[in-house]
Amino acid sequence: MGDGRVSVKVRGAAELRRTLKKAGVDVKQLKDINRAAAQIVATAAAAAAPIGGPYKSVGRGRPRKPGKLKASIRPFATQRAAVVKGGFAGRVPYAGVIHYGWPARNIRPQPFASNAAERTEPIWTKQYERKVREVINSVHGA
Repeated sequence: MGDGRVSVKVRGAAELRRTLKKAGVDVKQLKDINRAAAQIVATAAAAAAPIGGPYKSVGRGRPRKPGKLKASIRPFATQRAAVVKGGFAGRVPYAGVIHYGWPARNIRPQPFASNAAERTEPIWTKQYERKVREVINSVHGA
């Protein structure tokens, strides 16, 4: 079933970081670019995330709350990557099973996050390209 991760690799990103660093550009600006891309995908993934229910009462008559998976989706960024996370172990441990499925248990995959990344790719790649150009143009002598 894999490690539960979906990734998109941008070719040339490592070379871009090295070149910008040599040119004296603060590569922390790349974190902002990555955060913006992750936000676009996270918003689309949250909109497409399945919501369970209706649920029976659990325990002492307390109903389960639907929408935990949807609410758990968050964007994160580093200088090297844009990351969208969802389904934290303590609160939504079933997120990977929902996304990737579990054939042995007849659970079909619902790849809402992967589909969101693919669906929004033209948007975030254009935004990424524009911001990278801004950073490159800020280099003195460019």
